[in-house]
Amino acid sequence: MKFPLQTVLAATIATLTGIVALPAMAQQSTPASADAARDALAKKEGEGDQSALLQQTLTAVDKQYSLIRRKQLSVTYDLSYSYIGEERIVTDLANGSTTLFNIENTSSHSVTNTFSVDYGLLDNLTGNVTMPFISRYSDNNLSNGASNSLGDLALGARDALVSIWIGNRTRIAAHYDVPDNIAVVAAGRRRFTLFPPEQLQNLYIGPLDFTPAGQSVSMVDLAQPDLARFPLFAEALAHAQSAELGPGDAIFIPSMWWHHIEALDPFNVLVNYWWRQSPDYMDTPTNALMMAFLTLRDLPPAQRKAWQEIFRHYIFEADEQTAAHIPEHARNVLAPLDDAGARMLRAQILKKMNR
Repeated sequence: MKFPLQTVLAATIATLTGIVALPAMAQQSTPASADAARDALAKKEGEGDQSALLQQTLTAVDKQYSLIRRKQLSVTYDLSYSYIGEERIVTDLANGSTTLFNIENTSSHSVTNTFSVDYGLLDNLTGNVTMPFISRYSDNNLSNGASNSLGDLALGARDALVSIWIGNRTRIAAHYDVPDNIAVVAAGRRRFTLFPPEQLQNLYIGPLDFTPAGQSVSMVDLAQPDLARFPLFAEALAHAQSAELGPGDAIFIPSMWWHHIEALDPFNVLVNYWWRQSPDYMDTPTNALMMAFLTLRDLPPAQRKAWQEIFRHYIFEADEQTAAHIPEHARNVLAPLDDAGARMLRAQILKKMNR
């Protein structure tokens, strides 16, 4: 059975009755015992296994969508330069001999100044205007000179990514998403169980680089947790927050919160809205984690501790005082990062990695 996406979205918006924001209610919840949580989340007979549809349900999870908040303004400037040189030999072939007539040299220099303005129309909708100003200088045998022109004016908007999932009774293992996420139930019922990011060590996460659908997941069966094998999971259950949603209900899942999703009815439709509150030029932090495995994890303990302090100073607790003692023109990577700086830094990293 297939439904047009527009029809499902229209029905979802028309029947939307409430949004559940579990993390905001964390201080109001009462920690439950492991046995009580296990009973509340007991698996229903005949429901599907949690690994069956991981591939199709987590495919688009790691998309990066960059938005800014409502009424915020962001202005960026980019400068690029290109050079094209050409040497043409003009000859004539006659009677089996070659006659050289001329050698023509042509060169062209282009400088493009691009101004971009982003404005938050809504918290989940960002308007964008891009205006390139192009200066060219050409030199050839016939003429030379400069010209200035405006490039194509670009108008656009960045909205949240919308995805739709249609399925039956399934259970999706606890995982996190980099983007923020609002999940809207269009048909059927679903139970969402959320864990705060600091419960990582209690969730017994599986492999990071060999995963069912590109995203690491908890190895614990939430419906029947084996606390003898995974004893720390009882602590994760004590911090879990659960909500059962029906058609028209929605839940906000913040970035990096672990969440388990259980479909309770034979037919279910879920619509997700994804967005990321970071600039387009930022890479996924997972790349930094993988690089840390390559460069940091196996260092001697004393060196790891020293690098932990370096990361604390330059990354996790960085502020305006971190590089205040360095003149602005000499801060380089310590200066606020923009699109041009990100491209240069990425090129430097790739160059060093390829040595």
